[in-house]
Amino acid sequence: MERNDIGLAQQDVPWRAALVALAVLGSIFLVGYRWTNAMAQGNALPWRAETWFDRNVPFLPWTLLPYLSINVIYPLSFFLCANRIELAQFCKRLLAAQFTCFACFWLFPLHNERVFPPVGGFLGVLWKELQAFDMAGNLAPSLHAATLLILWDLLCKNSIVAIPRWLLHAWFLLIAVSTQTTWQHYLFDLITGLGLGLGCVLLFPSVPRRQA
Repeated sequence: MERNDIGLAQQDVPWRAALVALAVLGSIFLVGYRWTNAMAQGNALPWRAETWFDRNVPFLPWTLLPYLSINVIYPLSFFLCANRIELAQFCKRLLAAQFTCFACFWLFPLHNERVFPPVGGFLGVLWKELQAFDMAGNLAPSLHAATLLILWDLLCKNSIVAIPRWLLHAWFLLIAVSTQTTWQHYLFDLITGLGLGLGCVLLFPSVPRRQA
């Protein structure tokens, strides 16, 4: 095996780098999300993003499960990058999405004015935890949707993931739908969030694995 091949092989599973990246980006998310939303409290714009579609979307408590599943997929995805280059591109996408959303939450805060129905049982516990974490002004663009699209692109192109691609597509689509059926976001938030995620993917394109 040539020296270059050995070097590439040693970078195939950059778990230490993935752990550091997860810690850094996770910290940036927690601090940035809390800070920008705290700054935006009481400063919501009078404009409402709610449309006829939003007023007719049913509230489906069970969709909390796919909605919150992104909290599991997100940290795992760092360890599924094939090498340091792919990990770096992935981190750039996430950082671009996070800082864009933080700026929008701070400068153009939009509040969710829906009245949520009661949720009981195990789902009620999850619901209370979600409501305790969420804050006013974090609607558009949806960081949940932007992150979803970035994860979607990474995992559906990843040969390490042994899950059938049709199942991955179906689950990610369900997560996108759940942003509506949990009433966490309006349709406008979802569309702008997915658009932001796509922009980040195009801005920092994937590197062919043979070249990485």
